Amino acid sequence: MLRSFAPWLLALGLSGSALAQSVTEVAPTNGAVGTTLTITGTGFGSAKPAAALIHSTTGKKTVLKVTAFSNTQITATLSAAAVSGIYDLQVDPAGSAPAFQKDDAFTVESPSITAFNPTTGFPGDSITLTAQFLGSKKGKILVGGKSAPITAWSNTSAVFKMPPSLKAGVFDVSVSNGSGADNADDALTIPQPDPENIDPAVAAPGDPVQISGSQFGIKKGKVLVGTKSAAISAWTDTSITFAAPSLAAGIYDITVSNAVGSAILTSWLTVSPTGQPSLLSGIAAKGAPIGGAGVTAKDSKGKSSSSTTAMDGTFQINVTGFSAPFLMRVDVPGGGILYSFAMDASAATVHPISDVIVRIWYALQGILPNVAYTNITSHPAPSPDQLAAITDPLEAHLALWFGLEGLNVATFDLLKTAFNADGTGFDRILDRTTTIIGVDTFTFSIQDAPTSPTIEQEIILTPNAANSTLRFQSATTTAGGSTTSDQTVVIPSNAQLLSAIAGVEALLGKLATVVASKGAQLSASHVTSLIAADFLGEGKNRTLFAGEAAQSLRGASIDLGSVTRIHSFDPALGILFADIEMLVSAGSASETIELERMGFRKSGASWLFYGDRAPAEISLDVETRIDLPGFAPHFANPHPHINVDVRAEQGTIASVTVSGGGVFNNTPVLKDPSVEIEEIEFAPGQTTQITRELFFLSATPGTHPPAGTQFTVTVTPVSGPPQTFTITSGATTTEGVNILAPTAFDLAAAQLGGTLAFQWTLPETFSIQSIDVGAFLFGSGVQCSTEADVLIIGTDATSATFQLPTTCNSQAVSSVNLNLSIDGTLGERIIVIYTLGGP
Repeated sequence: MLRSFAPWLLALGLSGSALAQSVTEVAPTNGAVGTTLTITGTGFGSAKPAAALIHSTTGKKTVLKVTAFSNTQITATLSAAAVSGIYDLQVDPAGSAPAFQKDDAFTVESPSITAFNPTTGFPGDSITLTAQFLGSKKGKILVGGKSAPITAWSNTSAVFKMPPSLKAGVFDVSVSNGSGADNADDALTIPQPDPENIDPAVAAPGDPVQISGSQFGIKKGKVLVGTKSAAISAWTDTSITFAAPSLAAGIYDITVSNAVGSAILTSWLTVSPTGQPSLLSGIAAKGAPIGGAGVTAKDSKGKSSSSTTAMDGTFQINVTGFSAPFLMRVDVPGGGILYSFAMDASAATVHPISDVIVRIWYALQGILPNVAYTNITSHPAPSPDQLAAITDPLEAHLALWFGLEGLNVATFDLLKTAFNADGTGFDRILDRTTTIIGVDTFTFSIQDAPTSPTIEQEIILTPNAANSTLRFQSATTTAGGSTTSDQTVVIPSNAQLLSAIAGVEALLGKLATVVASKGAQLSASHVTSLIAADFLGEGKNRTLFAGEAAQSLRGASIDLGSVTRIHSFDPALGILFADIEMLVSAGSASETIELERMGFRKSGASWLFYGDRAPAEISLDVETRIDLPGFAPHFANPHPHINVDVRAEQGTIASVTVSGGGVFNNTPVLKDPSVEIEEIEFAPGQTTQITRELFFLSATPGTHPPAGTQFTVTVTPVSGPPQTFTITSGATTTEGVNILAPTAFDLAAAQLGGTLAFQWTLPETFSIQSIDVGAFLFGSGVQCSTEADVLIIGTDATSATFQLPTTCNSQAVSSVNLNLSIDGTLGERIIVIYTLGGP
């Protein structure tokens, strides 16, 4: 209708541009200070216009800074503080043209907190706050009402330091700018010191004593023994070393204090001054305290000393002048004997599990404990490494119950760690355990509730004196499924093997030192000297292995590294094949990384990584698999699955076959038409691509092959003779897990170019050793892989996020496989393959 009046309006002197004044679009429609707005419309004029936001309720005007303009578009920045709310946008052209506006065009947002990293810290530590709408101008952050120094600020994140005046506790955090504020309740924690262990528990004045634990802080604090201050020689966040002060003989409380708080440990240290007895302390229990029992410690030279347990099962034995290790014996009132070992003169625990450990050690020598007790010099106690060869896998089989009781199996010593015989913690595990001593076997039957159990486990241990091996067979059942395992370990029986184990663990210590010293700057060159020049492992040479090690451990720390299982040892060649474990930590997460059948070679007085000597990465997993959305020949619900996966550098492998398990008989493992592009970051910012060929074979039998089944994989290189490798399957489980997110299966659900959330549930029938998540992206003839946003997925994690690219080796991504694998401490494995955009 307006168009028909145009001639009359022109006759009155009104120009066409005046008729076309309008704002048609504002983008974005919300933001904070620093947001740049693009204003689209007509009639802005040929000279620089003015633009402003007008609060729709108060009418307060905030001028925008115009940085570019034309008759149809204005670019302007919200550079001044503006209270949160809905605003009209006003445009005022230069000259005599009237101002005009668009109502409810823009919303000024208040800050919105999303996350903190880390969530635990000490005064002065840096914390990163992730948020929305912080704005470009630095605001204010309060922690527990105290102002926090801000070192970095952007619209989506801020870095600040914990206020110096705070003490231990849990604190709210608020963030504010000129637009508004947001508050996060109980967001940050300043922890108190958390001591976990003391070594030794008995010391003479001046002796060094070490307290291990966490949250001590890096600044030296104070240690009181009783009320007397102790001289501290070393202080780290996880360890304190001090000299036992000069005090009268007795048992004392320990107080550990730092700048933010303190912890008091009741009756933690026995001080035994010169001329006073050295006391071996401990407890005897079997699900209830063993009170009024005779307890004897017999040392390595045959000397013995005895005492009587108190009604709570605790005891102290005078072992002044004795030589560790000790064989411990408790004569249970009413009948029966329980044994244990004490590796030093500080502490010992005696219970049915320790009794089985002792019986196994002597069964491997073909005798009973009472024979050794009468002639200990001819039948000595084991060395620490020999004992660990028994206790480490046993602890792995018991890990499920440790987890239920909130105990750390990595730090709990079955023969030393103190506990109370009060029906809680480790004592509850004893209470739930029935022990059967057989002629050739030892059996533990454990139930979570004797009258109506929901979790039941049976562990059968069979020592073999002829070949110095110990077999572990385990079965665990719940309403949701079952898990079985069958594992045989070699018990070190000679000095040469013990020396080799010590050398390998020294090598792991050197690796830990290098990783800690280089931190985020760790590169392949820093670890090369620890690797043999002729290294060959999973098809990788020394250079590639060094690069992968640097990439995996960069920015992390190795807390523990140990040999967990011996496969073979050749003292003449100085070559040891073993499984090793390393506890790797990054930030607040930690993961036990296991290298199976890793070879080590002696070089001079030291040991070096030597590799498994395989020309390719060979894996054969007997697992429970879940394929989603369930493509043929697989199906969505949990099902037995055998997966053979061989990966090698392009052009090095001619063919692969597999046999065994009653499933395969020289069966070809076919080469995949696609290749894998692996990126190795040898040093920060120095990345090289490696192209690998893939050989895959899978089978879906009706039931899992028994744990301990042997398979053979034969790899024929392009040049050279075929090589055959034997793989023994680990534990099996029928239990499954659920995927909670994503909930769709199309490619759009992959959020390519954005953030994808991946969420799952956890199994219940086994103790989790590691959780791995990864994404495989498929393009035209290529396959790429990417990791989750965090370096380490914790064993209790139920979610991870990915930033998935839109291309793979310059090819558009056509489908994505999200892989979730959950591995147990005994080899159990659940794998979920969630396909987005597939057929």
